[in-house]
Amino acid sequence: MTNKILHIVILIFISLQSFSQIVINEVSSATYSKFLDEDNSQEDWLEFYNTNPSAINLQGYQIVRDEAGKIKTWTFPNIIIKGNSYLTVFCSEKNRTTWFDHWEVPVYANNDWKYFPGTSEPPFNWRTLTFNDGSWSNGIGGIGFGDSDDSTIILQVPSLYMRKTFTIADTSKIAIGALLIDFDDAFVAYLNDVEIARSNIGIYGDHPTFNTLAYDEHEAQMYQNGNFSGGFWIPENVIDAAIKPGLNVFSIQTHNYIDGMDDLSCIPYLLIGVSDTTITYYPFPAIVHLHTNFNLTNTGQTLTLKNSAGNILDSQVIGYTEMNHSRGRIPDGSNNWCILNKPTPDSTNNNSNCFLGYESPPDFNLAPGFYSSSKQLTINGNSSSVIHYSDNGSIPVSGSPVYNNLITISTTKVFRARNFSTNPAILPSSVTTNTYFINENISLPVVSLSTNSDYLFDWNYGIYVLGPNADLSAPPFFGANFWQGWSRPAHIEFFDNNHKQAFELNAEIKMQGNWSKTFPQRGFSIKAKDDYGGYPISYKLFPDKQVTEYKSFNIRAAGNDWNRCHFRDRLNQKTVQLLTHLDIMDGRACVLFINGIYWGVYELREKQDKFYIANNNNVDQDKIDFLEFDGSVIEGTNKGFLDMVGFIKNNNMSDIANYDSVNKMLDIENFADYFIVETYIVNIDWLGSYTNNIKYWRTNNPAGKWRYVLWDTDLTLGLGSPDTTNMLERAINPPTSNPHSVMLKSLLNNTEFKNYFVDRYCDLLNTIYRPYKFKKKAEALHDVMLPEMARHFVLWGNFDSLPFPWSLYYPYLGLAPDIPYWEANIDTMKMFIDSRPFYAFNQIQNQFSLLKQVNITLNISPAGAGIIKLNTIYPDSLPWSGTYFDGVPITMSIIPNQGYRFLYWKSPIIIQTPITNNTLTVNVTNNEEFTAFFKATDYIFDVYPNPFVDEFIVNYEIPEEKQVSLKLYDVVGREVMELISNNDFQQTGNYSITIDTRKYSLSDGIYFIKFTTSDFSKMIKLVKTQL
Repeated sequence: MTNKILHIVILIFISLQSFSQIVINEVSSATYSKFLDEDNSQEDWLEFYNTNPSAINLQGYQIVRDEAGKIKTWTFPNIIIKGNSYLTVFCSEKNRTTWFDHWEVPVYANNDWKYFPGTSEPPFNWRTLTFNDGSWSNGIGGIGFGDSDDSTIILQVPSLYMRKTFTIADTSKIAIGALLIDFDDAFVAYLNDVEIARSNIGIYGDHPTFNTLAYDEHEAQMYQNGNFSGGFWIPENVIDAAIKPGLNVFSIQTHNYIDGMDDLSCIPYLLIGVSDTTITYYPFPAIVHLHTNFNLTNTGQTLTLKNSAGNILDSQVIGYTEMNHSRGRIPDGSNNWCILNKPTPDSTNNNSNCFLGYESPPDFNLAPGFYSSSKQLTINGNSSSVIHYSDNGSIPVSGSPVYNNLITISTTKVFRARNFSTNPAILPSSVTTNTYFINENISLPVVSLSTNSDYLFDWNYGIYVLGPNADLSAPPFFGANFWQGWSRPAHIEFFDNNHKQAFELNAEIKMQGNWSKTFPQRGFSIKAKDDYGGYPISYKLFPDKQVTEYKSFNIRAAGNDWNRCHFRDRLNQKTVQLLTHLDIMDGRACVLFINGIYWGVYELREKQDKFYIANNNNVDQDKIDFLEFDGSVIEGTNKGFLDMVGFIKNNNMSDIANYDSVNKMLDIENFADYFIVETYIVNIDWLGSYTNNIKYWRTNNPAGKWRYVLWDTDLTLGLGSPDTTNMLERAINPPTSNPHSVMLKSLLNNTEFKNYFVDRYCDLLNTIYRPYKFKKKAEALHDVMLPEMARHFVLWGNFDSLPFPWSLYYPYLGLAPDIPYWEANIDTMKMFIDSRPFYAFNQIQNQFSLLKQVNITLNISPAGAGIIKLNTIYPDSLPWSGTYFDGVPITMSIIPNQGYRFLYWKSPIIIQTPITNNTLTVNVTNNEEFTAFFKATDYIFDVYPNPFVDEFIVNYEIPEEKQVSLKLYDVVGREVMELISNNDFQQTGNYSITIDTRKYSLSDGIYFIKFTTSDFSKMIKLVKTQL
């Protein structure tokens, strides 16, 4: 185990410094898969070489990256590079600069521990040194149950508490700490009651109760592949605050995902980084590297090394390399730069082959796309190379077939080709990839994914398959390859509805989804990555959005709605798009081919990441806080969110000043819409016993308002819970507390927010969630997919033919094997849509103790005279009726159409005497019809005689006091005279003006006279002539 810790140990930053003999010796801007950092991540890196035999201190030296004018500077800490030696620095944006001498491990997993199975709440001070743990059980770690990966086995419990004491003589020598841990499913770790790490549960500073469950499933790794689940840095300021001279206590609580699940495990190791050679516990070397605050681009940049005085020591322009290649000096420190096909970080380049560049890629005579019959393919190279190709999606290598003659394409295939130079100093070219669809009758857009088959389907290495470590006892088959989070390179082509290739890119692919990965048809996450030569997509991927650049997207297999309706989440997202304040994940149906093989109907979807936030909201992707669940950080920090939650929780929201403060931190309209939508559609996989499928963000410089993103609504609309489910009550008073419900419940103490929330709920139920509208959206999605679903079910609907273990489970999950069953599932969902409003209105009424539901009808007289705004909506046709509540006032306002002016409101009961206010707020106690009355603004405007000789007369009538403008223009639109200034007000009445044109020396010809008020405009053509 010591060797394992030594191998996997989480980096704790090194330190360096240099002088004039230091040069940039090797650069990897396309990552190198065999050189991982302390987080087990592939990162860009720079290697520096000291050409002098004497050691040099690099403190104060700087490395500057200039990428097309975007400059980043990183400063070396106090570190010495020995003479004629190498120093490799990761370019990862992690910005690690702490140095120490060696690691020690004061707490091992296989120590003897005190532990308490979580059948009830432990004493409040169990994390402190003063707590007497004499009554707790003794056991050797790890401790847990299930999976046979623990030394001490306990009964099934929702949680586990463990303690271990150790002694530190001199804390001044501790530079940093780290926690290595394998766990299932969540944990919070403490050192002397100071929180030092947590994962998959709660928010920082919160002490989960014994029955609090993990956000999500997390399977232990060590019993599967020998790895830890993760490593967690304990920064210098935290370790300084926590650790004490003398006796210390490390304590940790571990939690299950669902109470009663069959596995829980905790295998922790506490590490400390010691700054000198003093040894207390078993030591091992601090094999660490520095990390800069920037990464490298594979599209080219200038790297400049400066000494502490700011003098330039080295400057190099670094261009593109293929994956797992680097650029370096051969020999070390010389001026001769080469491409290395086998990078050598932290060691000499001198034994490497020096390659001068890459061969140019081949091209195909036939454009990628759809063809109705067989085609002939010609691949063009050059005289100094040999073309190797493949037709199965794999990257051509020297052993692949050699292209010599025309290739006949008679079935759908992916062709990939490379030029291999006859010059041994030139590396093979990049890959040219084209997909040819032969006699494919497909109406949807098509994605073609091509990659080495082993990357997907190899039993040990492939990311798509179960693999050797899957737990086949039951879904979701934890330990399977598709749970590992591995990434692989692939080529993506997208063909639009017209079967034209809209874009292609080299990308990083991962398996997409959570439990839905269990289904045999699985989704992919696609990310353009310059390591692979991929660039952001300049294309309007989703026609209903204005976003034209994408760096990532998902190819989704319908999530947990797979082979049921197969579009539930997309229906929910499209229904609220543009009509609510929510950030939504747009999508469209598509068909996927993998290596030329049909793979079924998928959904092309936006991917929620920092690029999505930036592109959809026109903000800087590097200036956002992006969180999930109860405050887990995706980007930025969660401090602003936790501060806001604390303010809302601990202050009286009925106070106007407090509510105004919240309005500056939280997008109230977005917040209300988010809870309305999630509760109405009954998202059972959201809030309740656990927190799931919640993401939210804000800009942090300057601080903006927090906004929620609608995410993963598969288990809705009757899937997982019926139409009678009171999700509103569950969101306000969940069985397990969460910060989102805490905020909602507190804000509902404010009458303004409560009334807005109730009225907005009614507004949405009366518009987008009207059953006929909602069902029409569903039917439109069905109609687009229908032509493709028969072929889809041939592949994915025959459950008897599915491989083990899927054949055991899926026939019992309500999955559709054919189109009739699929349409029956959609009909069941439509029944939910029909019946849900009745229950939702009743649940709102009961939740807020409202008197009764009332029917409100709106009308206008005369028809077409104007528009009525009701609360937050504009009814699309009048007369219009909707359901609201006695006890929550509604607000109506008028927008007159041109040619009309508003007169008054009237209704049979509430407004028997006309009210002339444009905006009206009333509480409606009974069914009522409100009518807005208008009057036509009839203007009379005429000119005679026409044609005229010297004089003409203008007659006009004004129905009410107005500013009036009367101007004469010539035939080319130039103003000839202003007869009445628009600064003049005129009273109601009839007017007649005689215009003597001889005063203006008008020549004969055509003129235009224009009469204008604030709500009326008319132009008349005039002709001046002679007798």
